[in-house]
Amino acid sequence: MLHQKHQGKTMTSQQRKEKVRWTKTAGSASDKFQETSIYNETLRIEGIQRVQGGRYYCKADNGVGVAAIKSIRVDVQCKFQLGPCWGAGNEPPFAMTCMQMKNVLQQTLSEPARAPPMIRLSVNDTVVVDPGQDVLLNCEIIAGFPAPAVTWSRYPGPLPLSAQVRGPVLFLRAVTPADSGFYNCTAVNNVGNPARKNVNLVVRTMTNLTFQITPDSNKDSETIQMHRDLKLSCHVDATPQDKVNYSWYKNGAPIFGSGRLIILRSDPDMAPGTSSLEILDMKFQDLATYSCVANFPGSRVPELRVDVNISQNSVSPPVLSVPPGGQMISVREGANAELACLVVDGQTPPACPVVTGGERTC
Repeated sequence: MLHQKHQGKTMTSQQRKEKVRWTKTAGSASDKFQETSIYNETLRIEGIQRVQGGRYYCKADNGVGVAAIKSIRVDVQCKFQLGPCWGAGNEPPFAMTCMQMKNVLQQTLSEPARAPPMIRLSVNDTVVVDPGQDVLLNCEIIAGFPAPAVTWSRYPGPLPLSAQVRGPVLFLRAVTPADSGFYNCTAVNNVGNPARKNVNLVVRTMTNLTFQITPDSNKDSETIQMHRDLKLSCHVDATPQDKVNYSWYKNGAPIFGSGRLIILRSDPDMAPGTSSLEILDMKFQDLATYSCVANFPGSRVPELRVDVNISQNSVSPPVLSVPPGGQMISVREGANAELACLVVDGQTPPACPVVTGGERTC
């Protein structure tokens, strides 16, 4: 058994039992060293709080040699499970206090995830209006965080001077044909790609109604003749061209197209957007005043009208001649006979009925 003399007394090894003392640093290394004066080998902390996090030291000393010291670091986890809680002043780089983490969590839960913008227009891709009409275009934001910023532009050229932009809404007052074009809405929030939509604004116009007659009686080489086909054609310069409606009239009465009168809503032999009225095998009863009326159905744009008078003065009767020696024909019974009437202007002659008795008229 070992003995050691201490303060005039002799102690055994059992009497020199080690004493373990626990201590803890304060908030930072510069703070004062605090002693807990706890002398157990096991330190139990119930209901630990974030302020109790830090580095703990246990010191064992039995009076022989140098005391033994060990340190234990205690990280108190936040209730929100986002990371360690640190006491004020001893945060390592990029660490947060519990209060900071709580704020981050609340902000994360209260704000939606960042997302690129999505928009839709309140109108169709193409809008057709009358001159003088007000137009409202709404570029509605249906998704995106942070809130996207909306801008309006026009192609070609800038927005009209009368245009009013109120956030996502574009207002055009009393539009004119000059306001036609593509209007573009763009939404940006610096997340992903910008969202873009455009609408084609068309302001109705109708000008320059023209009329054409085939054959053209104003040309020396062409004449309007009875028993021939006649075509009357009508064309108007309009926007949109395919929405123009043509109506035909004879002496003020509507023509619906039947029998010898044929209406072509879109004549394939003429310029696009041309309507024609064909008169087959023209007769004297077809001499009249014909009218073509162009309009936009349901629109306030004024209709355009043109009249043409087909009279005896504009119609030339066919001129015929019988070839020399053809005025008198003598044939034997049972043989073939050929009768000829020639049109002096070179066009196809009308049919010549044969009358019983050997005489003929053309």
